[in-house]
Amino acid sequence: TIDSFKKDLQYFFDKDVTVKAYATELLPNSPMADPDYMEKYRIEVDRNNFLKSTFSYTTDDLHVMNMIFNLFSVADSFSTLRYVLRYLHWDHGIAALGFLHELYNELESHPYRYPALTYASKVFRHYLNVPGGWNEFYNEIADFSEQKYGIRRDSAFDAVLNFNEMVMPDDAFTYPLTVQLEHDVPTYFKDHNLKDDPCEKPLIEYPAARATIHNRYSYGHVNYNREQYDSHQVFWELQSPTARIQSVPNFV
Repeated sequence: TIDSFKKDLQYFFDKDVTVKAYATELLPNSPMADPDYMEKYRIEVDRNNFLKSTFSYTTDDLHVMNMIFNLFSVADSFSTLRYVLRYLHWDHGIAALGFLHELYNELESHPYRYPALTYASKVFRHYLNVPGGWNEFYNEIADFSEQKYGIRRDSAFDAVLNFNEMVMPDDAFTYPLTVQLEHDVPTYFKDHNLKDDPCEKPLIEYPAARATIHNRYSYGHVNYNREQYDSHQVFWELQSPTARIQSVPNFV
């Protein structure tokens, strides 16, 4: 179901694990392809034998799940909202998948209200860019957060938006890039992430700090679909003290 799918994604989000999701294909002579089984669970497939509906989800539900996963992939696997979503969770109690589902609903209902977010949700994974640069993308996230959840853009929110923007590949910058943050986002992230007893200190109580970001492998300058050798990793977020551990890509 949509709810169980969101719970699965939330579980791995909380573990800071990159997620892959695949459509279910009905294989000939498999137990699932037995006519009695298909009738019992009301399984319907498309012309390529991929499931499109069952007793527990409709075709429309599957579309919603696919779109939520796409948005989740852009936000967390590509890290475009990796830090923002965790800040909203840790400091404001907003679950990441709840936020993304609400964002999806907003973009479906009013696609022109947040054009950068709508673009990212639809085609970012194909083109790996945001027209006009990342700044408008994060401005729109801040605006949506205030409109939907009443979260004002204070110095803490500004700091995490700034840091998340800085770890996105951008041809406008020369790397290594050192940024001055009004609050120490990397230390805040390390204090909270993957801890059995996470710190409850809000970001706004952290002092100012500098963070240095590297682009060792020239992310953003390679043909991502052709030159990435490991489809279970996403080589996109730039190297920083809080980036996920990755193998060395084969395009260096």
